[in-house]
Amino acid sequence: METTSTTESPAPAEPTTITTNHNTNQRRHHRILVIGSTGAGKSTLINALVGHEAMDTSSDAIGCTGSYATATTERPDPNEPGIVHQYEFIDTVGVNEPTEGTVSRTAALKMFFQFLKDNKVGFNLIIFCTREGRVTEESTTTYEINV
Repeated sequence: METTSTTESPAPAEPTTITTNHNTNQRRHHRILVIGSTGAGKSTLINALVGHEAMDTSSDAIGCTGSYATATTERPDPNEPGIVHQYEFIDTVGVNEPTEGTVSRTAALKMFFQFLKDNKVGFNLIIFCTREGRVTEESTTTYEINV
C-alpha cells in the first residue's frame, strides 16, 4: 500500500482513521523537515525516500528548489497490522546559495524563518544534509542558522 504525492505548500495534516472494506486502518502522520546548504542533496534524499522523482534535482552546486515543497509517501507498519505510517518530507530552500542561484541567501533565510514562524504543527524529525566527505565553514554556518 504505497502511495506518494507532491505539493508546493507544506500544509500540516492531522492524524486520520480510514475505513476500507470493513477494515479500519489508523494513519500515523510524520513530518520530516530536510534542511542544509544549497547543493547538499536534500531533494535527492527525499526522492530516494519516497521512491520516485518527486523533487527537481540538479548536479550543480546551484540550488533548484525555489520554494518549500512536500512529498508524501505511506508505508504499512510491518509490526502492527492496521497501522499505516504517512511520511511528509518537506524540502527547504538551501541557504548559502551562490549569487546566480534560484534564491538569494537573504531571501532564503527570510523564507526559512517565516516558514518556521508560520508552522503550528511542528516536526517529528529534522534531517540536516551536508555534502559527502566535507564539513566546511559554509555547512557549519548553515547548521548554526538552522539549529
